[in-house]
Amino acid sequence: MSHVRYTNIVGKVIDHPDETQMRHDLSEVPWRQWYRCLQGAAMLEVVSDENDPHSVRPGKTSPQPVLIVAQPNADEFLLSWLEDRREWVPWNGGTCEAFSTYFSGGNEHRIPDDCLVDSETALRVMLHFVTQQTRDNSVTWTRLDELPVEADFWEPM
Repeated sequence: MSHVRYTNIVGKVIDHPDETQMRHDLSEVPWRQWYRCLQGAAMLEVVSDENDPHSVRPGKTSPQPVLIVAQPNADEFLLSWLEDRREWVPWNGGTCEAFSTYFSGGNEHRIPDDCLVDSETALRVMLHFVTQQTRDNSVTWTRLDELPVEADFWEPM
């Protein structure tokens, strides 16, 4: 068996997260705190249980998908789905001409505004990950390297 682990923007680790904690982080934590936080993002990941006889790495993050959540602007969130060494982001089909910046891993990055979602969408995708451990297909996901933008837009600034 496995379960979901949530690491919020200040690094607090919560096994088996619930809607209350995630909703609080999305709606009550000021966006500038997300932007200025050293980690810069929250993360949901699948973790193998300690006594799982089928686990290759008990108690460790499995090579399963990871959902990263960042907040580059007030009321707008970036969702980043990592799986099989590839990264997907929501994309509304726009031109990707306007960008926002955010911090992640101590570096500032740019992301097209057309890839940002509101807090309710972010929460819905997060809850889907917690309950299903899969990508929520109510959002249109596009591989990061397939967005209609210059090739190096994602490199740290």
